Amino acid sequence: MQNYSLQNGIPIPEHVTHLNHGLPKNRRFPIALKTATSLLIEEQPDLVPIYGGGIMNRVEHQVPSSAGQGYVTDDEKRKACGQIDKLRGNVTSLVHGMREWDDSYSTLMALNNDLKSDAPAIIDPNLPPYRFQIWPKTFALGLTGRLLQDEQGKQFTEQLTVSLDICDAYLFARAISPKRILAVQRDGKGVLIYKNRKETELTEYVASKGKATYICDPLDKENLPLSAPIVLPSDFRPVASSCSHQLREYQRTILFGHSFPDMNDFLAYTAAADDHLLWKLAASKPGSRDSCLIDLCKTYPTFKGQPRYENQNRLQVKKGEASVVLDGLRIRVGKPHILNALSALGDVLRDLWMDAQGINGGTLDDWDIVFDRSRGISPQHPVRVSKPEQFKKYAVIKK
Repeated sequence: MQNYSLQNGIPIPEHVTHLNHGLPKNRRFPIALKTATSLLIEEQPDLVPIYGGGIMNRVEHQVPSSAGQGYVTDDEKRKACGQIDKLRGNVTSLVHGMREWDDSYSTLMALNNDLKSDAPAIIDPNLPPYRFQIWPKTFALGLTGRLLQDEQGKQFTEQLTVSLDICDAYLFARAISPKRILAVQRDGKGVLIYKNRKETELTEYVASKGKATYICDPLDKENLPLSAPIVLPSDFRPVASSCSHQLREYQRTILFGHSFPDMNDFLAYTAAADDHLLWKLAASKPGSRDSCLIDLCKTYPTFKGQPRYENQNRLQVKKGEASVVLDGLRIRVGKPHILNALSALGDVLRDLWMDAQGINGGTLDDWDIVFDRSRGISPQHPVRVSKPEQFKKYAVIKK
């Protein structure tokens, strides 16, 4: 069945682009992986799980040393072991913990909310002593924001998928310092391939493509200080939308107003109603310095002691771009496709401000309001603002 997504309020069919690159992994792997369908992992019974640096902080908070004397009683040791055992073998703790290390498996699972899917990539197999089972999987990253066109002139939005194979699963399994890894074969039998930090089976060298950065827009080659970025390949030709074409001169910061009380409510809406990769990236690390979105009301609530009403209900797309960063692989969504994602919000999008520095004599303090739903401003007739009193005049919430 053909899937559709909205672009400027119009349903457009989706086209799936699969990034056939794979994560770089030029090294030796157990031969049994060639016929494996999944991996079973047994954890070290006498080690604190390494996934997630916050684990020990939580344990230390819940189990303080006796009266500050610098030692731990037997009762406190039992409490600490109990807290650690609650975390051991917990798939949610594993995925969210390894996300702190920017692991590729946990990153893609977080972007897809994979733990709540019908077939998660990692589960508890209920096969003691094995606590985790990992499968290779193809992940749907979401809509890139690109507009594609076939030879007949029919247009499509673009859904991007990326696959992690059994070798990627093996590297993930090794990263959590397991006691044993079992490769489950097609016939259901298990082959022991790793035990106590050593591979126990014959290995062979697996060659793969090297590190790469993929971009959605050919013009990003001129704007990025990167060595040989690759334009994301597709079956169809990327074309500019009317929105990105009209605003092509603006190359800097993007601000936009929305109709929700704060960023969390906005991201809750996009998680339920919008499949653009941009919003998934923002929701995966909300409020952190690594997030591609900034809540201006929380970050800059006042100026010279006065409330900044113009920042209420307004977000900033940091650096005008967003990226999926995996092990040796980066996928960048640039300004034109962020604008397409914004235009797909419909009535949720209240206004759009673009950094006007260098545009028609614009200076460091100048912003062009290129869209304002309530005031009838459009890209054809932008309004330039540069002073605090002007900013307040065009606040999202009218005072």
